[in-house]
Amino acid sequence: MKLFLSCIMIVFLTVVLAMPISLNIEHLEKTLAQWFYLKDQQVKGYWVYAERKDDKYIPTTALSEGDFCVDDVARVILLYSEAYEIMKDEMYLKLALDASKFVLQMQASDGEFYNFAYLDGTINQHGSTSRKSTSWWALRAFWALAKLYNVSKDQNLLEPLQRAFKAILRNPPNYNDQKAIYLLGLCEYAKISSDTVKIIESIAKELQNCIKQSGIFEGFFSWNNQRFAWNGWGNRYAEALIEAYKTTGIESLLQTAVDSLKKQIPLLLGTGFVYSVDKAVKLFPELSYAVESLLVASAKAYHITKEEQLAFLCALTGGWYFGLNRLNQPMVGPKGEGYDGMEYMHINHNAGAESTICAQRSILYLSTLPEFYQRLATESKLVGMNGLMILEAESFDPGVSDVSTIIGDFGAGAAIAFKGKARLRWTNLKLTDPATLAVSGAFKSAKITVIAGNNLSSELIGEGIFEIGKLEPASTLRISLEGEGIIDQLILLPERIGISIELDGKYFTLVYSPQDKLQLKEEAIFVSLKELIVQEIAANYIEHGEYLLLDLNRLFNNDGIGFREKPANFDNLGGVVGSYYPGEFLKEGILMVEQVPFMIKIEGKDNVRMRSQKILFEQPIKVKKIHLLCSANHGDYETAIFVNEQPLKFLVRDWCVGKKPIQFEYRYLATGEKQFINCGIDHITVNVDSIIEEIVFSDSINVHVFAVTLQLCE
Repeated sequence: MKLFLSCIMIVFLTVVLAMPISLNIEHLEKTLAQWFYLKDQQVKGYWVYAERKDDKYIPTTALSEGDFCVDDVARVILLYSEAYEIMKDEMYLKLALDASKFVLQMQASDGEFYNFAYLDGTINQHGSTSRKSTSWWALRAFWALAKLYNVSKDQNLLEPLQRAFKAILRNPPNYNDQKAIYLLGLCEYAKISSDTVKIIESIAKELQNCIKQSGIFEGFFSWNNQRFAWNGWGNRYAEALIEAYKTTGIESLLQTAVDSLKKQIPLLLGTGFVYSVDKAVKLFPELSYAVESLLVASAKAYHITKEEQLAFLCALTGGWYFGLNRLNQPMVGPKGEGYDGMEYMHINHNAGAESTICAQRSILYLSTLPEFYQRLATESKLVGMNGLMILEAESFDPGVSDVSTIIGDFGAGAAIAFKGKARLRWTNLKLTDPATLAVSGAFKSAKITVIAGNNLSSELIGEGIFEIGKLEPASTLRISLEGEGIIDQLILLPERIGISIELDGKYFTLVYSPQDKLQLKEEAIFVSLKELIVQEIAANYIEHGEYLLLDLNRLFNNDGIGFREKPANFDNLGGVVGSYYPGEFLKEGILMVEQVPFMIKIEGKDNVRMRSQKILFEQPIKVKKIHLLCSANHGDYETAIFVNEQPLKFLVRDWCVGKKPIQFEYRYLATGEKQFINCGIDHITVNVDSIIEEIVFSDSINVHVFAVTLQLCE
């Protein structure tokens, strides 16, 4: 290992060193921060949400909750207290003390805390996420205030901190993810009062006992002691155990944390930062909060052990913010915005307090690593990922089996119900390593047989995730079901998981396997084959006066218009079901929109998700304008069509934003319910005034084109 890393360091001595990573609090302080009056005292809150409108961010109220919350402002206190501790800049101490005023005003006389307040000074005293309690927000306030007291010694904090300690002691948390926050607070409080050491040892032992010892999620902590259940937003166990080690000196606490990091992080780097695991695996959204908790823990573990593997884990985790992720897109903005989440094929570019603070805390801890690892985080390019494979049951081919697709709280929003015998088939599996197989669902009494590289069978009773056995490599997979139940997912964990990257022409892989544990290799083991097959068609069209109406049937790849009895799926690229336009208001054929004729289709596939498709004209055509009927899902997109290789750019608005020439008063949800929200399709006009031989769509998969009409030159 030492020789491997020494070779890497020699390589990087030959390159120009990048500027070190540093905090960027512009968005946090100039957009989200807000002074206002609370209980007749001026305090400083941070807006819970900020929605991106064009190039600006607009602070937004959390509906039915409030404008600012203790949970977020406590994060601010912690961030700035740690920044002061690390960088010794008095500015951060002042910012932390300013933020503490809000949290102190939200504390009740018995030491508990309310969570949400409004800009007008009203405290939300009764909401389930705000009522006076010792829940998440109180635990985080206790942690943050204890940290701030230790770095500032501000005596105004001591009495409220003592009241918070006593309140939580009277009503301590029951769930393990909350216990981890409590433990972090206790470790800070132990520097003030030694009475907490026995409590720290007790809770730390409880957290050690809630770790999964085997199977697909080995090394992950469960928040529930009755069944395995994990979530990314509450995954602070490793950091808590590390701080407990620093307080107690118990070596096993540090070892548990390090072992967990070496198992969790490779799986999440190879899969994406999974949202939650309970009765099924929910992959999305990937959250800054989930990344930060592991990044900070691995940074702290590295500084204690000086173990280089941990610095690699920390750096590659931090790479998520700088484009080392499934979508190769940054998750932090130019003004320090932390984007709110990564979905299946798009980024939620809203940037509220939680995601922004988590991004900046991550950057703070990345900045404590040697410069090589900072470059690893900010400049690496993704070569390949290998992690969990989730096969959604509703995406299998049922053939002639008598099964039904049901909608609900499943992994991807749908599942397959069966009674009697059923067979399902999945082609194009691409399983190249042996993999541990599990199935999720709810089974009254059923038998499942999975046929791939080998055969596996299991009896299933109950609800949740059931591990079945080891599956050998295969390109197709079949499932045979007998009995009654609901099958949601097949979950496969390959023997080797991890990530391969490239930096300055060198390839590196971080790989974990049960046999060899965590390894770093100077090669690209995992290579993602991004198969973008450019689809070309010869142009067919019908003439309509001065217009040519293009026939896009051969390019249609999405069904966005449907009926309750024949549902479609406009917006959920990662699943089989989704929301869609109501077909009852449209007729197939020629539709006049703003005096321009378009040829539209209703039955079956009816639009093109833009993926670099190409339309070729047998003879050059002199075109004045190109008219498109199009819309986008999950936000607005600037995209383009290429005419004779020249990009013609335009903005496509979200299907439910703004007034549109084709407008509907409702849309259908995946459940078949009507949601009375205005949605529609835009008419985009692009000036050309040129002879064209081809039209090429850009690669903008969330932009849908329903029709294209060419307006000819006179």
